[in-house]
Amino acid sequence: MEKKYNHLKSKINTVFEKTEENEARINALKYIQDKHFNSNVDSKKFQREYKKIKEKNIKKLEELLPRAIKQLEQNGCKVFLVSDKEDALKVLKSLLTGKIIVKSKLNTGKEIELTKNLKKWGYEVVETDLGDRIVQLANSSSTHPLIPGLHISKRKIANLFNADEDISTKELANIAGKQLRELILQAEVGISGANAITAEEGFICLIENEGNQRLITSLPKKHIVITGIDKIVENGEEAIKVAKAASFFGLGVISGNYISFIMGPSRTGDIAFEIIEGMHGPSEVDVILLDNKRKFIASSEFKEINYCVNCGGCVNYCPVYEAIGGLFGSGGGGKRLIFNGISKNLEYAFDYGLNFCTECGHCVIHCPGEIDIPDLIMKMRKTAVKQGLIIPKHKEIANSIKTNNNPFNEKKPRNHWLKGNNIQIDKESKTLFFVGCMSSYRTHDQAISAAKIMNELNINFDYLEEEELCCSGFLKRIGFIDEFNENKQRLEEILKKYDQIITICPGCYSAFREFYSDFLEKNNIKLKHLIELIDSKKLKVKTQEIITTYHDPCHISRKFGLTEPPRKILTKISSFKEMALSKENSKCCGAGAGCLSAFPELSERIATSRIEEASNLDCDYLITTCPFCEYNLKKGQKGNIKKIKVISLQKLLDELSS
Repeated sequence: MEKKYNHLKSKINTVFEKTEENEARINALKYIQDKHFNSNVDSKKFQREYKKIKEKNIKKLEELLPRAIKQLEQNGCKVFLVSDKEDALKVLKSLLTGKIIVKSKLNTGKEIELTKNLKKWGYEVVETDLGDRIVQLANSSSTHPLIPGLHISKRKIANLFNADEDISTKELANIAGKQLRELILQAEVGISGANAITAEEGFICLIENEGNQRLITSLPKKHIVITGIDKIVENGEEAIKVAKAASFFGLGVISGNYISFIMGPSRTGDIAFEIIEGMHGPSEVDVILLDNKRKFIASSEFKEINYCVNCGGCVNYCPVYEAIGGLFGSGGGGKRLIFNGISKNLEYAFDYGLNFCTECGHCVIHCPGEIDIPDLIMKMRKTAVKQGLIIPKHKEIANSIKTNNNPFNEKKPRNHWLKGNNIQIDKESKTLFFVGCMSSYRTHDQAISAAKIMNELNINFDYLEEEELCCSGFLKRIGFIDEFNENKQRLEEILKKYDQIITICPGCYSAFREFYSDFLEKNNIKLKHLIELIDSKKLKVKTQEIITTYHDPCHISRKFGLTEPPRKILTKISSFKEMALSKENSKCCGAGAGCLSAFPELSERIATSRIEEASNLDCDYLITTCPFCEYNLKKGQKGNIKKIKVISLQKLLDELSS
């Protein structure tokens, strides 16, 4: 495993060296995010409607599938239901004619390595989507579900089409379009995917912007559709909603320029009322419906993956994808990684970044199906660990938690931060101050300041000192479920005597809320993060001539909505500026779910991106309320010209009230 691990780190560093590609990707993501932020679409309503459609139809898949096949066949299509990649390729090979194959963007094709196999069979393959064509000519790989060439700069694209580097974008597109149309006219076969297939009408629904799909599904004499059985919906109304979801959540536009409904081969009945197929469009439409573990997934703990519309909304906001692009999940981020881990094997998922994910959850709120990718990543990591696919650093941390009661291999006492500080602890109190590992050993100031503030606010609390155990949320998030359960059982015995637990670590807070919820409810224990208890008036902090901004820790902002308390304080005591990505849309610092420990360079690159965003506001302070965020954001300051001070909220308040 050490060799695999080192190879992953090497691949990350290789991506970092591709400055032009990285800049192109970051600019593209910024453009998409701006489109979302400036849209007047009610995205939450859209999510509810889309998710309802997908949940219903995946549940009814066994009923809808034969209905769809029957209707497609009645419409004149030839339908092939295939179980896996090998069956799909066997059927496809039997259908092909001519020498040139023109194809549109279809993510299902990646599952069966479509282009690679077409070339192996001796066909000339022409990608007609401009992004795919650019990738093809560059001999690169698709790095985004909807914008395959977003990592390739305009300068390089001009070179690919033998054009001057200062050519206008429109002129460059015209050159590409002319070349593609000439090739499309020569092709006998056009291959497309499908955004949806309807059981009621037998519609094949396609959405696009360029018009290339209309050409390749109309001009060649044979049209072959390759799509997953998860694309089947009830009717045309649902199909339109699904297609539009791909456009909005993927690109921030209300719809693609073209929505096509294809019922079968081209027909005419204008001569003696006799129906003839293949007038202007194809005389044959073949539909290959691919299972490839989708039925299995529908009844498994990973069933949400079938809600995916392949829009790329998840990677548009993924901190890991922003940093390393297509290396994460072979261009499809966590979703594709999970699907490939099931349809291929777990080793494939491990090799494409199963342990890159910070589990920040930003993908969830920008997914039309609200697929909880972090939760599914966590479940897949659990299986991977049991199969021995373990990051060596994670194994080392798990062993340290077991032997040293901390993830850092620290031998010194857990309560060493108390020495020299006049902290009042009430051993009779039913309120527990749960410090957590990070503040106990790395960010002492957060623990000291928090304790002082609680003393000043007259909040009596107990502290376990050497008896405090690691909450073990980290263990569960990296897949060490047995070790987590063992530690959890020990900790619950210690915690059950308290009425209230106060944390300063969002990771601990999230672990208690998510993984200890039954225990807390059974024992009627309240859980609070310190920011819920701070009262700036009682602390007697006066308004300061400082400019602040706030970084929301993922664990408490996105899942639990603890976004307003720190802002209320900071707007009272300072000139407060908001970053564009804030509150539930906050950008991750890069420290979560084992990324910091296993891939520190990747984690630091993510932190640097956040530092740059804050620095552009010309603030004096970047405030956070998380020990891990503070620690990693400070690492991300390396090389940053505008030195913004990273500090915890409680430390700032402690300094200003002393």
